[in-house]
Amino acid sequence: MATDFSSSYISLGQLQNDLKHYTVTSTISGIVEQRNVDPHDLVSSQTPTFVISNKDAMFVSFQVSETTWKNTQPGDSVEIEKDGATWPGTVTEISTMAGAGSGLYTIKASVENAPFDMPTGSVVKVRKHTVCSCV
Repeated sequence: MATDFSSSYISLGQLQNDLKHYTVTSTISGIVEQRNVDPHDLVSSQTPTFVISNKDAMFVSFQVSETTWKNTQPGDSVEIEKDGATWPGTVTEISTMAGAGSGLYTIKASVENAPFDMPTGSVVKVRKHTVCSCV
């Protein structure tokens, strides 16, 4: 009888240890927006299992022509508009390669003071004010 208990206790310990290897954790805090796998599915390192958005660090990605791309630098100010409300933003990333199909360059900007009710994937207007050094 004692052997059965010891064997069960060891099995429980092994299962608890195994469970640690199957716990999914994220490097960021946020809201799970999308789950791409179901329980017991097999996944690979190339499969994004979840999409997590951090509402404290909102970003907007947009595409621009080569002319605008040449005149844009990290740190430039942009204005983001949705439903008549506007928020300031700052350019954080600029791609160095145009899209094969579109010929446009992707730019990423942080959105400052974005409302929490702005859903991930929202369509917004982005304006970049340029200073003309016309002669």
